[in-house]
Amino acid sequence: MLGLVTTWSVVLVAVVQPSSFFDNAADAKRWITENFTWFFIGAQNAWVFFVAYMWLKPEYNAMKLGSETDVPQYSSLTWFMMMFGTAGTGTGLIFYGVAEPIYHLGYNRYLSRGYLTYDEISQEAINLSYYHWGLHAWLCYTVVGISLGIAANRMGLPLTMRSCFFPILGNMIFGSVGDLIDALAIVTTLFAVCASMGLGAIQINTGLNDLVPSIAKQSIAVQVLLMCC
Repeated sequence: MLGLVTTWSVVLVAVVQPSSFFDNAADAKRWITENFTWFFIGAQNAWVFFVAYMWLKPEYNAMKLGSETDVPQYSSLTWFMMMFGTAGTGTGLIFYGVAEPIYHLGYNRYLSRGYLTYDEISQEAINLSYYHWGLHAWLCYTVVGISLGIAANRMGLPLTMRSCFFPILGNMIFGSVGDLIDALAIVTTLFAVCASMGLGAIQINTGLNDLVPSIAKQSIAVQVLLMCC
């Protein structure tokens, strides 16, 4: 219920007062970027070492996320493609695969050095893009998948984000603390998926506008229709 109320509250504010909403959202993003970039980068690297540690430990890398007798329902390739699509990574990569390196090529923090060659600047642009779409990005999904798989399939807990915190919080996850965790997970996941769908709709709308401009002009109405389809 908390997640539903929060989601609709944000949507209503965005619809009723779009200008102030997006201005405040931009200010919030700027503040978070300035104050918590260190935490974001540090957490990403911590996950890399954590997953590498588990992979190197025989007692962990051979552990099934289901029970010992379970057999995988799908092949590894099928699982990979399902995660690739449902996580929104496919849409993001198509949109940012070219746009992000070009953006970083035009400006990135290393340009201030003033003595890099064009090839070095290009490599820095690719490195920054790899950070967002490479190993670090995939490990975000990996950590969540491992946590949910163990909590639900091996510990018998509900398949919700609160269950991942049971080893830390214990029975507190079944109260208001757990409700808050689930609400936060619902809101952040929903908005992230909506952003991915929005990018996909803009891409399709742009392509259709180039092919059949008389039918699919670039507009919010067409993009909303594409997302509904």
